[in-house]
Amino acid sequence: MVGSVYEATGIAVAPQPSGRVCMAALTGGVLGADAEGNPILIIEGQPPVRIEWTHPGAHRVETEPIFRIYNNYGELLAEEGQWIELHGGFNEDETVFMACGFLLPPRLDPQ
Repeated sequence: MVGSVYEATGIAVAPQPSGRVCMAALTGGVLGADAEGNPILIIEGQPPVRIEWTHPGAHRVETEPIFRIYNNYGELLAEEGQWIELHGGFNEDETVFMACGFLLPPRLDPQ
């Protein structure tokens, strides 16, 4: 693949997000919710980023009494204000993080 990202780095990367592709990236930030109750990732020094899953059935969101994300087995994965990490990749204008797979367990904010 001449002139491709693969040729330059040896890593295959989809040029645009696709439901069939899991981008090779990891990001972390504080879990939050926007005004409509959608999950967002708060990354220090950056505008909030909406989180979308390439496999939406893997998670369930509850907004009351506090914003929480559960896996499809009903286990609590994270709640608003916790540091989380996600596999996936950003869309072209970096306003959405397309997460693939499961939310990694929350841990203390590394800062």
